[in-house]
Amino acid sequence: MEIASSEARQALHYLSSVQRHGYAPTAAELDAYAGGPTPRFFPAPGSGMIRWTSDFEEFQRSEDLRAGRASFESFATYLVRLGWAALVPEKRLSITALGIAVLGAMNDEAALDIQMVVAKAIDPDDPFAYAKIIGEIAGTDDAMVVDPYLKSDGLQDLLRLASVSRVLTSDESRPGRSKPSPKIAVFEHMVEASVASGFELRILPLAQMHDRYVIPKSGSVLNLTTSFNSIGQRIGVAVWLPELPSAAIRDAHAALWAAGTAVARQSPPGPESDPGATTL
Repeated sequence: MEIASSEARQALHYLSSVQRHGYAPTAAELDAYAGGPTPRFFPAPGSGMIRWTSDFEEFQRSEDLRAGRASFESFATYLVRLGWAALVPEKRLSITALGIAVLGAMNDEAALDIQMVVAKAIDPDDPFAYAKIIGEIAGTDDAMVVDPYLKSDGLQDLLRLASVSRVLTSDESRPGRSKPSPKIAVFEHMVEASVASGFELRILPLAQMHDRYVIPKSGSVLNLTTSFNSIGQRIGVAVWLPELPSAAIRDAHAALWAAGTAVARQSPPGPESDPGATTL
């Protein structure tokens, strides 16, 4: 939830900025800026165009306001009421320690909102497309790879990466199919025969999975728009996601991992293993 509106943040930032340069604005000066920080547009007479005003200005001009039935408090009054600004001699305003802290918090929120998404195209005409994705995964730490349609070739490559400790895939079950996919038995053999220390594989019903992710222990999550077996065969995108969606995806897949069935572990369960997981 936002701490305050973008207009309030802008007014507080204005007050802080001018104060840093040695000036304390009056309430009227602050309200004049906050009520219209950009030049106003006045259309030519008879043009039929409506002059732009903010919602705040429109409300001020409403019949209710002129009749004394409703009003907004001014930005200056608002900031003082919340303790974000204080009146100083000569009826001028000064940002308070609380106001500085609130402005810093709102700036942090704004920074999170504009985090850059790093996307890279997966070009089927690029002979190194698959190797590039493997390189991206190799640069992660203690990652879980999620791919509902993972095939044995992809698993073999993941088993070679020290950066990958877990793989979550599906049993590719579909309506009318009573037996699990034969890939499960193959995967179990591959994991047990590998030298990947501590590697674990779990499965879920296909209906519970959809997207492909590489989820490191912390930091950005890599979203793949195509399965491993399709990299280099069709166009796709590899997207490193910002912090907030990465955290949400990490939490959601921690729950999916806990609900998964353990197919195989490369090494015997240690003291930190999940005793609740069943093994096929």
